[in-house]
Amino acid sequence: MQIQYTIYSLILIISSVISLFLAWSAWKRRGVSGALYLSLLFLLVAEWSLTSALEIASADLASKLFWAKLSYVGISTVAPLWFLFALDYTQNQEVIKRPRVIFLFLIPAAVIYLALSTSSNDDILSSIDTTIKQFNICWRFKPLFL
Repeated sequence: MQIQYTIYSLILIISSVISLFLAWSAWKRRGVSGALYLSLLFLLVAEWSLTSALEIASADLASKLFWAKLSYVGISTVAPLWFLFALDYTQNQEVIKRPRVIFLFLIPAAVIYLALSTSSNDDILSSIDTTIKQFNICWRFKPLFL
């Protein structure tokens, strides 16, 4: 894998380091209301930032696609974790039940499965513009992603 160093990837790497520190800090206080979900949220934000940085830094299309697929783990799980954190922090723990949490993560799990299982992201992407502009690729998404 060839790497091209840019300021964008450096900023995203710094962001992921800060997110990892915040995840660790929240994990130490996991007994506090909302801290467990906040820790998981920051961990997945760090994963999203790091995979985006590696996508930007990759020079070839295959590496960019690999890191873009892997970033779907963080992209699709941040919103449900943010919602669970808000519920837990506002003392609404009675709403957070296992069946509801499973239901909340059904769409993110489907998106992650589709992103990681297809070889060319046919279910998520309608086309990929291989003209690299500013170290990135132009993605055109299908309605499933939106």
